[in-house]
Amino acid sequence: MTLQGNGRHACLADCVALPGCFLPISANEAINNDRAGCVESSGRVNANNKQGDKMSVLIALALSIGVLAVIATWLALGPLAAFNVQIWQVFIAWACFYHSGGKTDGLQKTVICMIFGAVDGMLTVMLIGQLGALGALAAPVAVGIGAAVIVLAAHIGLLATIPASVYGFASVAGLILLKPLPPADAIVPTIASIIIGALFGWVSEMVAGKLTKK
Repeated sequence: MTLQGNGRHACLADCVALPGCFLPISANEAINNDRAGCVESSGRVNANNKQGDKMSVLIALALSIGVLAVIATWLALGPLAAFNVQIWQVFIAWACFYHSGGKTDGLQKTVICMIFGAVDGMLTVMLIGQLGALGALAAPVAVGIGAAVIVLAAHIGLLATIPASVYGFASVAGLILLKPLPPADAIVPTIASIIIGALFGWVSEMVAGKLTKK
């Protein structure tokens, strides 16, 4: 993958420094790009990376995400444990931020859609009790309805990122099953974990971008 910029193709290492550009999805792509160097508009391959001694994207991400993961885990298992913040939900939201494109747009999609999915999941679990007459089919039918709601809601622009909504659904359902917690008690810590994870994702991207500029 190359990016047009200033009359030449930019390396993937440039990516985090360019407005509106997202980090490389494929680690292999980034590694191959680092090996090949920048490809100029003439098609000539430059064996030396135009970034000089700037840090590569993968190294920057490794440092940023690694350090912030330590902090996030300490917070979830320490000061925030009393509020039932779940580190696994934090990491799901963190990954969702990158999966949703990163930057401010990815932050917005993650927070809005994951929270919507979590609320939908909470209501779905509550619906199971109301469908008790269906016996063993109560849970499958309720989940089917909840899943259909997520897909139909994608007609609304802010709720169009279906995978993020599914992550939120799974997050609250997992907490309800693992603790176990009543649905109404699981939604608040789930929402908190989603917001924390999304913010950690945003910060990790920003820090990685600054490291590649050095």
